[in-house]
This record gives sequence, structure tokens and C-alpha cells, in this order.
Amino acid sequence: MTTLSDSEILEFLREKKLVITNLPADNIQLGSVDLTLGKTVEVVTGDAPIDIEAISKEELKNRTEEVNIEDGYDLKPSEMVTGYSSEKIEMPSDLNGMIVNRNSLAKIGIDAEISQYINPGFSGHKIIVIKNISNRVIRIKAGVRICSLVLFRMGNSSIRSYVSRHDTSKIFNYINSKEMEVSLSKDSKKIDSSLADFMNERIDAMAGK
Repeated sequence: MTTLSDSEILEFLREKKLVITNLPADNIQLGSVDLTLGKTVEVVTGDAPIDIEAISKEELKNRTEEVNIEDGYDLKPSEMVTGYSSEKIEMPSDLNGMIVNRNSLAKIGIDAEISQYINPGFSGHKIIVIKNISNRVIRIKAGVRICSLVLFRMGNSSIRSYVSRHDTSKIFNYINSKEMEVSLSKDSKKIDSSLADFMNERIDAMAGK
């Protein structure tokens, strides 16, 4: 698995195998793409414990507050907010990606690589979880280049599309078709399904405003 250079990124964009909307030219780095922060972030409110196995999407909605950051937002020490990339990303089935911190922002105490991974076939605005790891208030603002996306070329395309990533039948069908001896359980609690679904729905809603 190798990372894409700027020339390879441009080639993928030219062929529309990779689509990144509203991408400024100077956001393309030597081996990555800088992503800019969207117009709003969400903050989890209250101090009550969260049970990820039992929490509902409605409870999550009631415990989050949407904040417009076009004029800036003061991120307090140790505070964490959830934002999104202003760019919409459409990944092909043979690329995946990782979010990494920009050195300039990491130096002053911004950690934006908490929600690192992007699946092959992903389509949407990337969730960006931002934490202030310094001991001072840091003002963040919409439009800032908040993190970098590093793209990796995979050896083969994924078996499943992004939308069918939870369909394990495709895994077992592939195992059977290849007569592979792989022992996997068919049981899964998927205890974080509500949280994952809620986050994706909220990011789509925020980005669409």
C-alpha cells in the first residue's frame, strides 16, 4: 500500500476516480490534501455519563448543540468539538485515507486527527473531531485549513461498497467463493451503530445548510 503524490492525486481528480468538491489548488500538498473546516461544529452538552450500548439517536440529538463558527469559536483547554470538512469527498473503491494533523496547528495545541480513517468508497463531508490539547483558549474559525488527508492506494478494490459495509453476507459469500478456510463469527452487537449513524446524519445535515 503506497501513498499518493501530488501528481497522482491530480490524475485521480482528472479522471474523476476521486472527487473533492470546492478544493482550492493550494490545498494540494506534495503528498496530501489539506481539508478546510466547515461553517458549524457540534458540542456535546451536559455531564451525565453516556452508555454507548444503550444510547439512542434521539438522546444524542438532545445532548448536542450546533454552533456557527463563521465568526470564530473559542475552544477551551481540553474541550472537544465535532466539525466537518467543507469539501465533499468521494473515494474510489481502491483508495482509503487517513487524517493527520497539520504541524502548524499541532504546535499551538490543536489535535484534529482523532477521527482518522476514511473508508474506500466513502462519499460525504469528512467528520473532523477537534480537541484543544493546550492549556490556553484557541480560537478556531470556518475556512481554516484544519487537517491533512493522506491517500493510500490499496492492492485490490474492497469487496463491499461503503453503503454496504455492514453487510457481512458479502464477506461470507467471498470466503465461500474462494473456498477459504477462515473462522469468523456471524454474531455482532454493533453497540455503536446509533452513535455512528447519528454522526453521519448530523454531518450531512450541517454541511447541507
